Amino acid sequence: MTGDAIDLLKFPTPLIYDGDGGRYIQSFGMNIAKTPDGSWTNWSINRMMLVDHNRLACLIPPPQHLGMIRAQWTERGEDMPYAIPVAPLMPTTSRCPSIHPPPVRGRG
Repeated sequence: MTGDAIDLLKFPTPLIYDGDGGRYIQSFGMNIAKTPDGSWTNWSINRMMLVDHNRLACLIPPPQHLGMIRAQWTERGEDMPYAIPVAPLMPTTSRCPSIHPPPVRGRG
């Protein structure tokens, strides 16, 4: 969906905590962005706050990968295009490899 077809107000977006600055459309959401030359695609998890029918706000720290990509777009004087998948991504994280691999038994 792009342009005038976007209406973020159609998505159920609750105010979860009264101390938040607004309603967050994704608290465990995925943002996908490419560098201007297309050589690098970043998939990152960021909270996105609903601003209005076609705008979201997000913290993008410069030293993080998404911030590095945004800096390249800013240097070109262009907005950074990005995608937000609407399918749930939680199940994909349950299959991540363990930090602690199983013990290796002696060779036999």
